[in-house]
Amino acid sequence: MNPVLKYTKAQYLGKIQVLEGQYSRLQSHLETMEGYKEKINSFWHDDKAKDAYAALNKQIQNLRTAMEQCNKTLIMYKEIVEQMEGTNITVSDLLGDAVNAVNLLK
Repeated sequence: MNPVLKYTKAQYLGKIQVLEGQYSRLQSHLETMEGYKEKINSFWHDDKAKDAYAALNKQIQNLRTAMEQCNKTLIMYKEIVEQMEGTNITVSDLLGDAVNAVNLLK
């Protein structure tokens, strides 16, 4: 995958930090919702409990989908930062070689 670079390395690092925070909040919310799902049948026994249980299942699936998308974006941004670091090293090496070549010509 060759994503288009839209931001500086610092901006990508900032976005990574934000996404990691969001992922953590999603994980916490998922754990809470799964806890509710496990407990709902122990105190609620009418037809509305089935509806609530189905709604919780839907929300849990939505949370898992959001977490998966967040994780994919995190992986992509981290790969971009790694590529940027490699590019910086390559550019520095090339500039050093160019300076050495110019100095040899003097």
